[in-house]
Amino acid sequence: MMNKHDNIFTTNKVIKFAYHITESKNVEEILRNGLVPKIGKLSLIINEPVEAIYLFPELKDAKYAMSDWMNEVYQSESKRLVEGEVSLTLLKINMKGYPFKFIDSDEFYLDREFIVYQPILSKDIQVTITDLTMASFKI
Repeated sequence: MMNKHDNIFTTNKVIKFAYHITESKNVEEILRNGLVPKIGKLSLIINEPVEAIYLFPELKDAKYAMSDWMNEVYQSESKRLVEGEVSLTLLKINMKGYPFKFIDSDEFYLDREFIVYQPILSKDIQVTITDLTMASFKI
């Protein structure tokens, strides 16, 4: 049984597109099968309790995550998990028809990340930037 976030809230905000960051090695499968709600490697590392797809509503939010908490996680875990720096890909998601809920983690981060509980079809996903590293991610 899935656990639930204690800090989920709904909003009337309309989001046409969202962004998802994934390891580049996952892109081929995602473009073939879509995104599936699950607790992936990064979710395990940071103890996210829900099988979901985690998305950013704007590019600036994805950039913030990569320069802040995501960078810290990959830097601290990279020696244990992989050799060298992880290559990442930024995906753009067409959000039409996908209900979502924001994560209210703290006042500063409010509205910067949200979750989708249902699969996102491959037809609604496009690759935006490939072979990102934490150091090279600039928007």
